[in-house]
Amino acid sequence: MASQGPRRELLCPLKPARVRAILTAAAGGESISRLIGLEGIRRTESGFAMAAVFEKLATYPRRKALAIANRSLADSDGCVRSWAVTTLRDFNYRFKEKMLASFGRDSDALVREEIVTVWAKRGGAKAINRLLGFLKDSDKFVRNAAAEAFCGLPTSRAIVPLSRLLKDRWDVVRCSAAEALGETGSRKAIPYLRKALRDPSPMVRSYVMTSLGKLGDRRSLSKLENINRNGIPSAKLSSAVALYLLGDRERLNEVASYLKSSDSILRCVAGNEIVWMVHRKDIPFARLLLKRAIRSTRDPGSRRNFRDSLRAIT
Repeated sequence: MASQGPRRELLCPLKPARVRAILTAAAGGESISRLIGLEGIRRTESGFAMAAVFEKLATYPRRKALAIANRSLADSDGCVRSWAVTTLRDFNYRFKEKMLASFGRDSDALVREEIVTVWAKRGGAKAINRLLGFLKDSDKFVRNAAAEAFCGLPTSRAIVPLSRLLKDRWDVVRCSAAEALGETGSRKAIPYLRKALRDPSPMVRSYVMTSLGKLGDRRSLSKLENINRNGIPSAKLSSAVALYLLGDRERLNEVASYLKSSDSILRCVAGNEIVWMVHRKDIPFARLLLKRAIRSTRDPGSRRNFRDSLRAIT
């Protein structure tokens, strides 16, 4: 989980001195959720308090942090248990498989979601077996985390389970499934992705188009070109990326045109897409386009995004 820095400090109902006091008591064996409860914090704010406590714990010496996090795995509050798993993972703690299996069945979805990230980080055949099971989880956030994990663990074994998630009720899960299918590198995923081009969500269709482009599905060219002419801006951008990946090198100019879009989200998406999609022969031109975009934009967020993209292109 990425730290939210200053924003979290504003939302946290605990002062730094109280955070340190809670961790001192936790080191002596006290329950973190009980200690936070004694502070009189409203339930709606307790999550921010727990986040502040564990983010402070992340700055502690390894042995002390691991001891507190290990004790917190037995806490009655699922949020505390999930943060404990996150802390152990970030300290590269070597989880025993029995422990992972036990917490993988935890009643709280937050814990199961964090266990998914632990398996994803571990990798290997056993991790893939476990992650395939999480694709069927009852919680949408756990299913989404498992689908995202397969973006970094491409395997043809996941094609059929991921294809089932293309019909998930939650569109973010369908997006992650479409992206993961594109990362498998297997043409066996193409028939499932072609069907998903009829998805009612423009966001899902954009992920599907990008994955079809990655997999080199030239039979989808006419559909992609039709979307490129008649779709909404985000769909046009995704179809341009897919067409570029299918060999139409002129589409780089079209993708780069979105760097000047009035929509800040489209500008940032275009900058990110250029980084991973660009062919090595087009790198000098892509760098030039990003440099021009940096000079022309007045939005600090877009400028920062373009600079990050420029650094990432090698």
